Order: sequence, then C-alpha cells, then structure tokens
Amino acid sequence: MKAKLLFSKFLIGIGLFCSGLAFGQLETMSTPGRIIDNLSDMPGNNRIRVTATNCVIRDIVLNLANANESGIVVEGSGGNLLIENVTIRNAGQNGIVVNGAANVTVRNCTIESCGLTQNQNYLDWTIFRPNFQNFAYAGIYFQNSASQSALIENNKVYNVRGHGIFVRSLNTVASGKTYSAEVKNNIVGSSSLTATPQGNYGDGIRIESSQRVLVQGNTSVDNGNWKIFENAGQVAIDRANSGGQGVGYGLDNEDVYGSGIELRGGGTHTVISNFVGTYGG
Repeated sequence: MKAKLLFSKFLIGIGLFCSGLAFGQLETMSTPGRIIDNLSDMPGNNRIRVTATNCVIRDIVLNLANANESGIVVEGSGGNLLIENVTIRNAGQNGIVVNGAANVTVRNCTIESCGLTQNQNYLDWTIFRPNFQNFAYAGIYFQNSASQSALIENNKVYNVRGHGIFVRSLNTVASGKTYSAEVKNNIVGSSSLTATPQGNYGDGIRIESSQRVLVQGNTSVDNGNWKIFENAGQVAIDRANSGGQGVGYGLDNEDVYGSGIELRGGGTHTVISNFVGTYGG
C-alpha cells in the first residue's frame, strides 16, 4: 500500500512538471522573435519576463499561487510584442506590466484575482478612507513615456486588488499615430449590472499623466462609486457614454473611492461609447 502511494505521488509530480505549472519559476524571453504559445513551451515555469523585440506570448495559462511577482513583465528593451489569449491568476503584483516598451498589444486576455500582496490598509475602508491613487498594482499596467503605440483590447479584468487597467505617463504619440495608447472593448469588473460583483478594488480604467489616450467601447462595472471621474483641468471629448445609473463627471475630490474610468493629470483624451455603472444598476 505504501509503495502504491509513493508511486502515485511520483506520477503527480511528473504531471505538474510537464504541464508547466511548477511554482515560482521565471522564463526570460531574451531572443528576438521568440514565440511562447502553449504551456509545453515553458515546462516548469509560470512567470515571464520579456527583454527582446518581436516576440509573441499566446494561448497560455499562468497560475502564480500568490507569488510576490507579476505574471508577465515587459522591459523597455522589449517591444513590437503581442500578448494574446493569456490567462493570469493569483499574481501577488500585476497581471501584466509594460515598463517603457513600444508597440505592445495586449488582446483577448483574462486577468483575475491579482495584486494579492497589496497593502491591506488600502483595501478595508471600514478602517479608514482608502486613497486609490496609492494602489501599487493593476491587472494590466502600462507605464513610462517610451511605451508608445500601446493597444489594450478585448480583455477581461476582474477581482484585482488595485486598478483594472492602468495607463501612466504615456506622453509620446508616435509618427503617423493619433493616440499614445488605445484602450478598447475591455470588460473591467463585473460583466453586467446583474452579474455577481467582481469589481476591481481601485479604478476600473485609470489614465494618469498621459497624453492623447483613446478609451472606447469598454464596460466598467462595479469599480468604485464614481462613474467617470475627471480631474480638475482635465479635458475629455466625445463623451457619448452610458451607464446603469447615468454617467457622472466628478471634480477633484479626496473622498472618491475609485471610479469606473478615471482621467487624472494629463492631456486631451477621447472617451467615447463606454458603459460605466455600479452593481445593481
């Protein structure tokens, strides 16, 4: 009986290794043009760091089991990158973070239950009013002015202890482009007003200190208690948006507990045809 038990444990261990679900490993994409398109390409690894250009990450699932890490990190030396059909769960930090890489597309991905190591003081508003500006993590996070020509499209981001989608300090519009970043057709938070609440702890979509970002066709539900928050001096155009309780445009206010879409401290953005609401309509 003991021999059978030991043999079973041995087979389980082999299965975990071959499926690529071993905990805490790091796969670095440092060769230009490399493609990772299923778990068999990365046995024994469940985090990815990209430092090369013209790479593809596609059709994989990363289960981080609350490691104090981000699921996918794209460094400034990376670029011309496609991240598509990727599921990331239980990352202690960000689901996907892009640090200054240009021409990065994140499309058709699912980010759930990330940011798990976020300071608890920012999560429990029964203790005090949280400052959502201080969230360190996001489901999808683009930062640094070199991260131009970003496309964040058709993703689902929910249950993140931080912002759902965070675009910060993207100030460069590439030649021939209209926007520094496009955030389009994402579902952030609950999938509908009648769904089980799955909102993110911070803003659904947050655009901060950036220039000319397009926010179009997104659904942001159950993310904070403001619909669209517009910082004083911020100008948004084409505001043809809708929401279950109507769309409110706030002024700078320290009492805001997160927003469906927040625009803060940047240039002129286009915010059009988004559905923004709170659970229960």
